[in-house]
Amino acid sequence: MEKLFVKPFKILVVESDRRLYKKLSSCFSKCGFEYRIYSGINHIVPLVIGFQPDLVLLEYLSPVVNGGELCIQIKENKLTQDIPVVIYSAFPNQILSLGAYGHDGFIAKPFELTDLMKRIDAFLMQYWSDKKRTANTLVSSGCN
Repeated sequence: MEKLFVKPFKILVVESDRRLYKKLSSCFSKCGFEYRIYSGINHIVPLVIGFQPDLVLLEYLSPVVNGGELCIQIKENKLTQDIPVVIYSAFPNQILSLGAYGHDGFIAKPFELTDLMKRIDAFLMQYWSDKKRTANTLVSSGCN
């Protein structure tokens, strides 16, 4: 019988808080995700094209370019527009009132890592199941 090799899901994150950066890194490693975390960037599309993530998580209050603007960059590019983008922030009312950035989801901070991982799992399953994308990294398998 032929063995099937399944690649882990890939997540790209923009996060400036060093403590959350470390927590996410530890959690993603434990779950078996491939990931890249950046602390502040101007142009996200080259990073997305180079890494080809299955999901992008953006902190809204990024120190260089806010997460909404980064989301617009992703959604306006034909090579990256189908990748799901989730924005998170401690100021949900302000962010949601500023307008549509084209993001696929929003998570209010503060959040527990277990809750975040459940949301990530849901986004990955929702957006990639129709593409028959499977992975050996499921949050429900006990990585949190």
